[in-house]
Amino acid sequence: AQFEKAGLKPLAVNNGFFSYYPLKYLVKGKTSLIEAINVLGAVEGNINADTIVILCAHYDHIGMERSIWNNSNDSINNGANDNASGIALLIELAKYYTALKNNRYTLVFIAFSGEELGLHGSAHTASQIDQSLVHAVINIDMVGRPISKRYKKCMVITENNDDIIKKLNRQLYPEKNFFIEYNPAYTLLDTM
Repeated sequence: AQFEKAGLKPLAVNNGFFSYYPLKYLVKGKTSLIEAINVLGAVEGNINADTIVILCAHYDHIGMERSIWNNSNDSINNGANDNASGIALLIELAKYYTALKNNRYTLVFIAFSGEELGLHGSAHTASQIDQSLVHAVINIDMVGRPISKRYKKCMVITENNDDIIKKLNRQLYPEKNFFIEYNPAYTLLDTM
């Protein structure tokens, strides 16, 4: 409903905004199969409509876990930062680009499920999409607060350290409250 309200259009290959896929997961030693759902919407490009830029975030979270502090089952991880914050930003970006109506490429907005269980939603989409049409993928995760008191910078993980970091910093750093750095300690997973 939020994608539709933002002005996005469903992709023709989906069931409206939904893309269903089977998801196996293990609960108490037993494998279960459910029908998982990714949510996709798009804004057609004005110049290169057959080239795609994907903006994505995951909407699942880790739910509840056993607390190591009091040995009870009441440790709730509500997912506000991981990753309701990313989904909120994804929806705001959708509103922004549908209102602007000047995007060069087709923008595909995806809310993935199954991320916390092993990137299942993104792997499903990657297997369904013609990757030769994808110009860039921008994944939004945990933007609600800094990772720690010491580390308050935005982290960008790229395939290679071309000049995207420099371009972003030229535009964002004048505000003095935001600086992006390349973190080579992380590697990209081959799912997109």
